[in-house]
Amino acid sequence: MLAGLAIVVVTVGWSAWSAYRVQVELREAEAALDELVTSVRDRDGAGREAAAIRVQQRALAAREGTDGPWWATMTLTPYIGDDLRGLRAMSESLDTLASEGVPPLLAAADRADQGLAEDSQVDLAVLAELADPVDAARSAFARAADNLEDVDPVTFVPSFRRRYEDYRAVVVTAEQALVAGASAIRELPSMLGRDGPRDYLLVFQNNAEIRATGGLAGAWARVHAERGRLSIEEQGSASDFDTRRDGAPYLSAQELALYGAPMGRYFQDAGVTPDFDRAAELLAGHFTETYGHELDGVVSIDPVALSYVLDGVGGVEVGRGLTLSSDNVIEVLLHEVYLRLRPDQQDRAFQLVTRRVFTALTDTVPEPVAVILGMFRAATEDRFRVAAFDRPELDTDVGADPVPHVDIALNDATGAKMSYFLRHDASVEAIACDGIGRQELAGRLRLTQDIDQTAAADLPDYVSGGNRYGVAVGSQAVVVRLFGPRGGSIQSISLAGAEQTFDAAYVGGRPSVAVAVVLSGRQALDLDFAMLTGPGQSADGLVDVTPGVEPGDLDSTFDSAC
Repeated sequence: MLAGLAIVVVTVGWSAWSAYRVQVELREAEAALDELVTSVRDRDGAGREAAAIRVQQRALAAREGTDGPWWATMTLTPYIGDDLRGLRAMSESLDTLASEGVPPLLAAADRADQGLAEDSQVDLAVLAELADPVDAARSAFARAADNLEDVDPVTFVPSFRRRYEDYRAVVVTAEQALVAGASAIRELPSMLGRDGPRDYLLVFQNNAEIRATGGLAGAWARVHAERGRLSIEEQGSASDFDTRRDGAPYLSAQELALYGAPMGRYFQDAGVTPDFDRAAELLAGHFTETYGHELDGVVSIDPVALSYVLDGVGGVEVGRGLTLSSDNVIEVLLHEVYLRLRPDQQDRAFQLVTRRVFTALTDTVPEPVAVILGMFRAATEDRFRVAAFDRPELDTDVGADPVPHVDIALNDATGAKMSYFLRHDASVEAIACDGIGRQELAGRLRLTQDIDQTAAADLPDYVSGGNRYGVAVGSQAVVVRLFGPRGGSIQSISLAGAEQTFDAAYVGGRPSVAVAVVLSGRQALDLDFAMLTGPGQSADGLVDVTPGVEPGDLDSTFDSAC
């Protein structure tokens, strides 16, 4: 008996020691990865090389520590086996990143650091050379994400579960950014005038008055691109475009039923649809009607995206002793400008900011890698968006797509700038699956205001709305439009626990319902909903949510119940 007990003690002790050593290697690899990112941004060549070597050595040691028959046997034991499987998956994933993802990213950083932009001209040859290493990195990050797919962390000890989920979120987010980046890099040479001049409408989306695509279309500029050289040819604001007498002729019957004629009447309201390509068509139509100039596409950006890219630019002087930086650009552009300036001055301020930031980004950039990373992040969060009209048409028939999609689109109905105080987040869970691959979904959107009623009452009418459209001062009205999966249905909706009656409209085979929400003070309101996916939609699902004023990605995924 004593001999058996000794074997158990030695086995448990050795397993615990092995797991501890693997965790140490993982933590050292993660720390070296942080040092690597910092050294790349700081252009510290020696530090970069040393950090890259440490990342690869430590990640390899962790992976080797989880290989072999001993570890494989221990993953089958009760209580600790699932955690050991998680450690092995995390080690394999990190080693994949270190050995296959980091080298091509460093190669891309070397080329980008030589200067993508100088004297308002992008070196198209340099840009083209980035495509292959970025795509190789994307592929490696996808494999690193796949390493984590077969392990469910729900039974891990809480501390390791949080760490595992945080790591997985970082890898998935980075992979998404690289997907967007790889696609953009391959398309950019043509878009930047390699094959002939191009003209784009650059639109500044104002999140302080939320729209489904992000924010109200405010300041704009016509950007001319030719052989990589970029220039602003015209600038203005939404007020430059006449209000059409009737918006209906510019909309489809479905759009008219869902969003109403204002979507077609006003430049500012083109973004009430979450379909950015469609919003871009409407924006370009306003521009061509007014200025007679045909466009090759529309590009949009919001202040949160600016905060990301300004990390690589530094401060941008915009007059009156004010310097915009990544730390203050959101507050200045989405709130302070409305407290300090009259509406006509606000338009001029946004135009000045657009020109100054554009100049900074197309001049010699101090940290081009940081700018690129910022653009990638903004694209992943739907804050930097491009609709190129000369792209080949994509096959949009996704009727057999097994992936269920849920869209949650927000539009301000206050007629003011109260969305600066809007906070929202959403989650969806698949809770059941029937015999034909149809899933039951349960979702929640939580909305609140980051300002109390007393403080809100002191805001200028331009910010609060001044009860202009029947919304009490200090409150804000938001129209939430839910889109269920194609071929599915919306089963129920409740707001603050009260069941809502509704009639769903169908758009491209997707059910859609709008719910009006009024927020007052800091009290949170929950919008709960139940949906059914279409038959055969048995895969993991995607949730797209309108971005707000806070940095971060509100989009998410949910695991299949099938």
